[in-house]
Amino acid sequence: MNNKTLERRIIPNKSRILKKLDLCKIFLKVNFRKIIPRPMSRIIRKPIQGWIGPDISALEVFGADGSGVTRDYAHIVSSLEIWEIDKKYENELKKKFPNAKIKITDSFKEVCETSEKFNFIVVDNGISTYGSYCEHFELFPSIFRIMEDSAILTVNIIPSVSKKMRKKWPYVFNKLHLEKRMSFYNSDHPENLTASQMIQTYEQLCKQNGFRIVHHFVMKRRFFLHFLVMHIQRISRKQILFARA
Repeated sequence: MNNKTLERRIIPNKSRILKKLDLCKIFLKVNFRKIIPRPMSRIIRKPIQGWIGPDISALEVFGADGSGVTRDYAHIVSSLEIWEIDKKYENELKKKFPNAKIKITDSFKEVCETSEKFNFIVVDNGISTYGSYCEHFELFPSIFRIMEDSAILTVNIIPSVSKKMRKKWPYVFNKLHLEKRMSFYNSDHPENLTASQMIQTYEQLCKQNGFRIVHHFVMKRRFFLHFLVMHIQRISRKQILFARA
């Protein structure tokens, strides 16, 4: 067999292999979330509809370009509102979520001003400080005013970060970040908190604002980041009087 004949046989085979690889990439891109469900997909499989019913009015507090967690639950909700401060994402959000209400707004101001109420609120917050804000801390207590009487609130939490991860993300747990965590969680060790310790803060915030946490669970998202999912209910006047009796 001469070199030209061998080359003619190898090149078509190479072409077929590359085409198959491209098809595999497309398949994995489309079906990756089905093969390995993302954390938010696993959350919506939990009994959240049993907590708040089938009529889900959802709010994504920090929308960005919509490629975060919004795509994992948008298809199951009755209505969806997305807040995002950066106007450059507006067209992309409208394209990805044509049935959603997109608001280009400062979420920290909007939570204090809107008259809308929601029963599924997702706070896909940053992992450190940004501007004068830190994680999701400044959304409290105003976030309670936009909750229906029975609602699910999902926030990102960071119990702790390993030394290896802190080297990779040096802005996580910097001095300002730890100071704000110390104040919010009322802890002398803000760099190392358990989920139970963190829950106590949210329980206290709920109580101060006429709500209570009925159910909650924590689910690891990636690296040091976790979802804290809370089913929150407004405390009725009858319950308040009964508690005081």
